Amino acid sequence: MKAKWMKFTAAPMLAACACLSASGPALAQSEEEEAEAQEIVIIAPRPITTETSENVPGGRKEAVISLKMVAQYSDLDLAKPDDAERLMVRIHSVARDACKYLDRLYPLDPDPDCERRAVADAKPQVEKAIAAAAR
Repeated sequence: MKAKWMKFTAAPMLAACACLSASGPALAQSEEEEAEAQEIVIIAPRPITTETSENVPGGRKEAVISLKMVAQYSDLDLAKPDDAERLMVRIHSVARDACKYLDRLYPLDPDPDCERRAVADAKPQVEKAIAAAAR
């Protein structure tokens, strides 16, 4: 029975790790390259609890899995309020999609604040992009 559980949870964990490792080079971008890319990175965090084979009190271990997705805005003029609002709609949509995906991967670890936290985390990037467009 335990082997089945490991097989079931290993696949989603590997998928999430693959998403994160594939985005590694993007983290090394300079601010100039980031501005030219015209994209906002949305990171949806998911705290999960896993069973451990070690002698841990309670036999459980806490971890955080994050899914990183991008909202592009190269087609928007962020100097216009309507386009800035449209970007926020995109960010909410991407955050919602990322959190729903994490809900499917980890149905036993729901996180009702996932979307709110992902959007709040992306907000400084949005403000920076809007300020750059106003110049």
